[in-house]
Amino acid sequence: MPPSLQTTGLPGRHSLGIACLCLLFFVAAASAADVCPTGCPLSGHAIRPQDEVWSINTRGLCGTSPKDVIDDLDFDQYVPGKGWTDRGFTHFAAQPQGGMQPEGTTHKNAVTCFFVVGNYYTHAEALQTAWYAYHQLVARGADDVAVRFVVWSWPSDPVPGRRLNDARIKFTRVDPSAFHLAVLLDRLDPAIPVTMCGSSFGAGITAGALQLLAGGRLGRYQLAAMPRPARQIRLVLLSAAMNNDALLPGRKYDLVLSQTERTLVFVNPADLALHVYHRLFSRRRVVSALGLNGPGGLQRSPYASRVDLAWSNPYVGREHGMMPYWQSPTLVCWMRPYLLMQDLPSKRKTRVH
Repeated sequence: MPPSLQTTGLPGRHSLGIACLCLLFFVAAASAADVCPTGCPLSGHAIRPQDEVWSINTRGLCGTSPKDVIDDLDFDQYVPGKGWTDRGFTHFAAQPQGGMQPEGTTHKNAVTCFFVVGNYYTHAEALQTAWYAYHQLVARGADDVAVRFVVWSWPSDPVPGRRLNDARIKFTRVDPSAFHLAVLLDRLDPAIPVTMCGSSFGAGITAGALQLLAGGRLGRYQLAAMPRPARQIRLVLLSAAMNNDALLPGRKYDLVLSQTERTLVFVNPADLALHVYHRLFSRRRVVSALGLNGPGGLQRSPYASRVDLAWSNPYVGREHGMMPYWQSPTLVCWMRPYLLMQDLPSKRKTRVH
């Protein structure tokens, strides 16, 4: 059982120059190595026998119909001893959970975990960061879980020029990327438990996908209206670059919480990048980021009891990227039961802004 979620914070640890305020959504990548045999500590590209690691790359995807999306997604599975191997949707959808585990081995749980990075990642950096996160996720307390770890790689590559202009361009790609993810989720077996971890703009992609899955709209994007079975879904949001009222009734992501059994939102009032989140919009518009101040007016949501808040500033300081979260054993410990569909700590009263 993980420790109780932190509800108070300490001042940030790292002192960064004022120029960093304009370096929106930048991330450092982790290193990668090679395959490690079963039984040794995981590192590099090692995979536990019961797990699968996938990359789904949406760069260059132009189609807007669900069929075009599925046809154009680039599916790759990492095969130990062979490396990244080209697959298709049929293989991804049909591959059994824990399909690589030794014969006769059983696991209490099987889960598909989507890992969605934020802005300013190349595809290679997204993969490198995901490898590090996967190893931390399954490092302990995960022996009874078979994980299909899926790196959702969207067009977040750096755009030449000013960082603010780059961030504004990437912000326009969040909704289309959410639609692509929603189309894929809609075609997966609803009996498969799904967990999602999104950071920065990636938080908006995961939330947007669930909004569409619930029958909502994101501008011109919407799934076909039809009855959809309930799914077992949990969501973790890191450094969420989305409006802090977005989960409330009548707002952009007002149906998201109805799709999740529990959602963990990390709040970091020291996050330098989120302090300038409002600059994505008109100077006259007063807006705050969810990851900076937490969900405003959460008590107005009928699903408020499904939200857990955790203050991350004592552990990541002023950092915004995904890696500092996964480099903190405490934060990984808090994320693990959400992302592995394990028993969660009892619901406790959290501070609401």
